[in-house]
Amino acid sequence: VVVVTIPNQGIAEAEPFWVDFYINPSQTPTANNIWNELCTLDPCFGIAWGVAKRLAPGESITLRSDDGSFSAPHSLWPGWLPSGTHTLALYVDSYSQNPSGAMEESNKDNNLVVQTIPTVTGSNPTLVRRSSTSLPPRPALGR
Repeated sequence: VVVVTIPNQGIAEAEPFWVDFYINPSQTPTANNIWNELCTLDPCFGIAWGVAKRLAPGESITLRSDDGSFSAPHSLWPGWLPSGTHTLALYVDSYSQNPSGAMEESNKDNNLVVQTIPTVTGSNPTLVRRSSTSLPPRPALGR
C-alpha cells in the first residue's frame, strides 16, 4: 500500500489540486507532467489523486493507494510494484490548465519527492489492464 501525507507548509489556503505517483518516470516530474505521460514501465502503472478539499496552512491530508482512495479513471494501479529496482516520485499540484499548476506558490521546491527503492523480487502476476494511453482527460481542480 502506498501512503503519503501532504502538509500545507505555506501561509495561504491550498486550493483543490492533483497529486501524481510515478514509477520510474522518464524525467523529473514538474507541473503538468502527469504520471502516464512519463511512464517507462510496460505495463504502465501510476496513481492520480484529486484532492477536492482546501487545505488550511499547517493542515495535512493523507492519501492511500487502497481501492476507492484514488481517481480510478486516471490511475492504473494493480496494488503492487513490479519486479526490479524503482525510482518512485510523488508530485503535488501535478496537473492544471494553468501552466504553473493549480496553486500560486512562491516556492514549489517541496512539491516533489523522489526515492529509489531496493530491488523488488518475485514474479509479476499476469494483468489484463487498459492502456495508459486510454485514460480520459483530467478535469482541472483549483483555479
